[in-house]
Amino acid sequence: MKLNLRWQLLLAVLGFILILALLSYQEQVQSVSYCTITEPAPGGTFVEGVVGAPRFLNPLLSDSNPVDQQLVSLIFDGLTRYDENGRIAPALAQSWQVSDDGLTVTFTLRDDAVWQDGEPVTANDVAF
Repeated sequence: MKLNLRWQLLLAVLGFILILALLSYQEQVQSVSYCTITEPAPGGTFVEGVVGAPRFLNPLLSDSNPVDQQLVSLIFDGLTRYDENGRIAPALAQSWQVSDDGLTVTFTLRDDAVWQDGEPVTANDVAF
């Protein structure tokens, strides 16, 4: 009987110590900041990880390789893009008109589209 009482007392003390340890750990966790927000700054280097080896950085040749497609989407901005619903949405072009015969599409570029140095994007730049 005495042995059983000793085990119960030992387990009670160990349980109490465990509860105290967990409570002190919880206080430490609450004092740690999980999220730091930094303001983006111009300049610097962007590093993108991809799985696989790129073959082409030319958007005309990148259709067959998913790595090429991912890198091209980071480098080049098209006249249009697909929105979250899969519909065509403006990108560099703010609007476009399709001719009555359906053979000609006329794009109007955004006025605020500029290169990284501040020079405006022109129709000659997009004609590539």
